Amino acid sequence: MNIAIIIPDLSGGGAERIAAQVSDSFCDNGNDVFVFLLKAGAICEYKTKAKIIRLNLDFNGYDECGEIKELRRESGILKRYKKEFSIDVSISFMEWANALNVFSKCGDRVILSVRTLLSSRGYTSMHCQKSFIRRFYNKAFKIVAVSEAVRKDLIDYYLLDPKKVVVIFNPAIKRSSSEVKDWIYGKYALACIGRFEAVKQQDRIIRAFSFAYENDKRAKLLLIGKGYTEDYLKWTCKKFHIEEAVDFIPFTENISFYLDNVRALVMASKAEGFPNVMVEAMAKGVPVISTDSPGGCGEIIGKEDSEPVIDVKMCEYGILTPYLCGKAPNSTALEEYEKMFGKAMLNILQDDELRNEYERRSLKRARDYEYKTIMNSWNHLVEGG
Repeated sequence: MNIAIIIPDLSGGGAERIAAQVSDSFCDNGNDVFVFLLKAGAICEYKTKAKIIRLNLDFNGYDECGEIKELRRESGILKRYKKEFSIDVSISFMEWANALNVFSKCGDRVILSVRTLLSSRGYTSMHCQKSFIRRFYNKAFKIVAVSEAVRKDLIDYYLLDPKKVVVIFNPAIKRSSSEVKDWIYGKYALACIGRFEAVKQQDRIIRAFSFAYENDKRAKLLLIGKGYTEDYLKWTCKKFHIEEAVDFIPFTENISFYLDNVRALVMASKAEGFPNVMVEAMAKGVPVISTDSPGGCGEIIGKEDSEPVIDVKMCEYGILTPYLCGKAPNSTALEEYEKMFGKAMLNILQDDELRNEYERRSLKRARDYEYKTIMNSWNHLVEGG
């Protein structure tokens, strides 16, 4: 079977990591797999056994008329590549790729993959609007939702056919570290791993961490990633006078070195479909602290109901604190919910018994997302299941 994986690029990110993993699984099953990178000058930081095909497209549609023109032009290019490589199944990741995949349908089995809670992201492009998604996504063979929360969002808000929307989680992969250098961050380091962009709200994490640091000067915060908000995040550290306690670490595929040594993983996203890094941390036994973000975080951690969290909540598989939404205020005065987040950090830093208990629970939860089980679901899907 000839399979196309369609994605803007393979730069460091959750969707990109899964695309590479799925590609390799299909290759291992004897398929001919082609990764179509859409972006002009696409970055390829994740390795894959599949053949890389660069389309060098450059999406520039700013208004509805312009976007329709771009979609038609670029989907025509993609369709030619599908025909050239005799593609049987086309799987796309992320919204631009999903739109092009549907528009370029030419006898192939089209599968779309939705990696985030779309209704919470505030995207303005036409191909992310409710009317577009409702009309065109239903033309696909299947739509893969990365969590039950994403599936519900697609069905309830976007009115997609429930029979077409299937859930395939991200795998919890336990990676071995290839680093041989010494650990220099001490025993009280917290890690936040992900792109530096507004939706990840690392500014909120920095503000909450300032509370933990004020109460325990042993605390360290490692911000691991890259992105356009990095300068703003460094400025936020300076504003709170915690530069010496916060380290910015460039994106690396080898996050295991950090997960092997940190005290906990912290997250505060505006929305998350299903955060890869959360289950990968759990596979290492790393406790997780997250705000009650819309999407898959509460689902993974074991939140038992749909009511908003209003205090620090000790869930079965992790710790939830109230949702923090939007860019942080300019004031250095912490909001009450930021203080709660900081208190949760402080608790996991100072309470060994609590930390050890959530280490055990993380390992237990990771078994629900084993790599082999997840990849079997993907393989069943491309075979028409």
